[in-house]
Amino acid sequence: ADKSMILEASIWRVMFSHMEDADLSYDENARVIFPESLVNQSAEELFGPNCVLTPADINLQQDSSAAQNDEAGESDATTIHYDEETGSYHVPVVPIVGSYIPYTESIKKDGNKKYLRVAYRIQIANNSGGGAFITSSNSSEETYHTVKYMEYELAYDDTLNTEYISAIRSLEEGE
Repeated sequence: ADKSMILEASIWRVMFSHMEDADLSYDENARVIFPESLVNQSAEELFGPNCVLTPADINLQQDSSAAQNDEAGESDATTIHYDEETGSYHVPVVPIVGSYIPYTESIKKDGNKKYLRVAYRIQIANNSGGGAFITSSNSSEETYHTVKYMEYELAYDDTLNTEYISAIRSLEEGE
């Protein structure tokens, strides 16, 4: 996995774990502020003890650049920013991922590893003309179209006493 994907997955984990905390801080763009240590802990828990995130690994726009954009009238409230001065990530509350719906098709065990085959789907509904369109309604004619398949390899770490994602592979439909 590339560092950007690891960062986004780690931030999502932090968001789901801490969004109901009453003591969250927000910046002037209504982005949630998370300490770097919390994001790094999440990355280690998701991707194992050898996963190390540093802001230098990721192509993120620094908050100083965001301030320049704000002064120029450009809104950048939908981008993750890292603030070196405070050692924190500023994360938009609006979604930062696509509209795929993940579906675990299978789980296989091989020794001390598990392999999850995940289909990423989009929701579609049939219209009266026989075509299909993406929808968010609750129509009874909704179906799902698989866009891609991924395999997630899970390993167990005795030190952390938990499973983590040790590899991610893109799969073809027939694999």
